[in-house]
Amino acid sequence: MYESNILNRKDYPVLNAMLKRAIPGYKKHKIIAITCSGFEPPRTTWGGGIRESYYAWMVTGDGGQGHVPAPSAPSQFGGGEVKTYSLEAGIIAISTGTFQGRTATAKVYALPADMETLTCS
Repeated sequence: MYESNILNRKDYPVLNAMLKRAIPGYKKHKIIAITCSGFEPPRTTWGGGIRESYYAWMVTGDGGQGHVPAPSAPSQFGGGEVKTYSLEAGIIAISTGTFQGRTATAKVYALPADMETLTCS
């Protein structure tokens, strides 16, 4: 079960700062905030004009960046199966990509407590 909201970046300075560090040059004004305990990242290959990339970030501590494991090749070319990525306390996942040649709206996946930390004004 998850809850998603479309947010204006300027209204959430903590979340906006994290997004700027994760995706330098991201210019869209809106983001999709998804509160959940885990998600299944789709393949990171091109398919029908769409490609997504995922990054894991620490909410607390040094704010380090990690990688969300996702199959990098279609199954017919030896790509792995999609596995659920479980979020832990203090870790968020940020996804963005390309949709029909344009930058896709960023999505932020977080546990409820971490989303509350990110969306405090």
